[in-house]
Amino acid sequence: MDLGTLGFLLLGIAVYLGFSLWCFVHFLRKYLRWRRNTPISGGKQACIILPPVLLILAIFLPVLARLPEELPASREELKELTARAAKKLAAHPEADPFDQFLDLAEGGKSHESR
Repeated sequence: MDLGTLGFLLLGIAVYLGFSLWCFVHFLRKYLRWRRNTPISGGKQACIILPPVLLILAIFLPVLARLPEELPASREELKELTARAAKKLAAHPEADPFDQFLDLAEGGKSHESR
């Protein structure tokens, strides 16, 4: 790496760190100003925010836990279907790949006939 590239890299790092530090300080100042002007304590704010957060977690965590088993096909099946479709598309190099994809997506019928 030559000196110009290294200098440019160091300048970029310095700008990134400076901007990040400026954003952090700006956020911290706004947060501290907000805390001074807020009439209720942090503990009371947590008591206000905690029940809705727990309710949301209680509703959505079981849904997220069941999601992988409710997928219509396993990852291996999807890889196999993708490989099979790629082979079909590669078998006809003279045709437009997008038209071939539309034909395969519509069950083998030409999409222009619909």
